[in-house]
Amino acid sequence: MTHIPAFAVTINQQGGQADPTATLPILYDVIFAEAINPATFTTADITQGGSATGVTWNIINSGDNINFTLQATGAATDGTIVPSLAANVVQTALGANNASSTATDNSVTYRTKINVTVNQNGANPDPDDTLPANFDVVFSEAINPATFTTADITQNGTATGVTWSITPIGDNINFTVQATAIGGADGTLVPSINASGVSTSYGAVNAASTSTDNSVNYIPPFAVTVNQKGAQADPTSSYNVEFDVAFAVAINPATFTTADITQNGTASVVTWSITNSGDNQNFTLAATNISVQTNGTLQPSIAAGLVQSAGGSSNLASTSTDNTVQFNFATLLTWDVISYSYLPQGTTYSQQFTVTNTGSISTGVMNAVTRSSGNGAKWNILNDLCSGATFTPG
Repeated sequence: MTHIPAFAVTINQQGGQADPTATLPILYDVIFAEAINPATFTTADITQGGSATGVTWNIINSGDNINFTLQATGAATDGTIVPSLAANVVQTALGANNASSTATDNSVTYRTKINVTVNQNGANPDPDDTLPANFDVVFSEAINPATFTTADITQNGTATGVTWSITPIGDNINFTVQATAIGGADGTLVPSINASGVSTSYGAVNAASTSTDNSVNYIPPFAVTVNQKGAQADPTSSYNVEFDVAFAVAINPATFTTADITQNGTASVVTWSITNSGDNQNFTLAATNISVQTNGTLQPSIAAGLVQSAGGSSNLASTSTDNTVQFNFATLLTWDVISYSYLPQGTTYSQQFTVTNTGSISTGVMNAVTRSSGNGAKWNILNDLCSGATFTPG
């Protein structure tokens, strides 16, 4: 009996074949050591050793019965496509059988989809009162960055009119997506990336993004103004000295106390009171007492971050058009009485007096006049020019 030795066969990806690729067919060179009977070489002889499933094949004979092109024409799933031939499946005209195929590189990665995740950046506060709000976008492999634009981002949160920007990290895998402005309502920022908008250099497109936490609650700070009340006299010697405090949004009134007031004027040791108009937005701030009785200015303000809204945001530092009032204490003057009529001690009456102070003559109506007892008795009066003046017999 004549022994016919087995003949070799190699299978390798074709020289011009992209790897990875998103495009079918995928091409392989099959080379037998000698001419075969082509009728014995069919797609049933191909073993798929890779991870892709549902692979379909096609065989093209170059014409010499030695060199063939093997095509992977379809695949049910992405993965590696790795064809091989088992021994004794192909024969020559003389009846020789093939040995098991060998290969230098018979594996091609077939990938039509890549994965992408979107999550809030680890250093981004949540809730956040400052823009931009930062999110990390990570693709499973390098993409063509020209295909990733803000048009690929969908805002799924409650904030409206959101403007996005994309910053590449440099590897075409990691990107920072930022919410840079909100043109409508404030609320949650929840970005996602639509499927099939982003592609790799070889044509694979992204699957819809997934996330562990891609939501940031944006609660911006709100403005507050402090101004002297419209009817407030300036300068004044009378309490209360009133200011209007107007918040841009309704606040939690429990968070607005007199401890939040900074007195920037020259008046010292001021006592404040706060009255809510009822809408939790407009308040009257009143200086009810100044302990150090020296003339000075009242100039209240509110520092940033002290008052909270019902939604949890904080105030900006207050601004003002005019939040300064000059407060002057009434002066106790001693007047010399030019002429007066003696009345018994304790008598109250109203009479025209002519008085002088530091050389000037003035006339005033004196009310609640009483005479003190003892030697050098003084007349204590209240007039319409000054408070608590003391009249000494002239």
